[in-house]
Amino acid sequence: MPREIRFGVLPVEIYHYTIGYHYKIDLLTEKEEIISISTKVYFGIGQNKRINMYNNIIDPLWALHFEDLLNKIDGKHLSGN
Repeated sequence: MPREIRFGVLPVEIYHYTIGYHYKIDLLTEKEEIISISTKVYFGIGQNKRINMYNNIIDPLWALHFEDLLNKIDGKHLSGN
C-alpha cells in the first residue's frame, strides 16, 4: 500500500511552445521504494486515451487509501487536536 503519492501533469515544451503533456504518478511505499508511472502525449495524439488511463489509476488510489487518510486528518483538525 502506498504511503505517499505525488501526481501531476506537466507540459512538454520546445522553444516556449507546448508540444505535449507528461502525465506522472509517483508512489512511495512503506519500504521507502518509489514506484513511478508516467506517460507522454505529443501533439494531442492519443490524448483522450492517456487522460482516461491516468484517471483510472489516480481515482482508485485516492478512493482506497488517501481519501481515508485525509478524512482522519480533517477530523483531527476539526476536533482541535
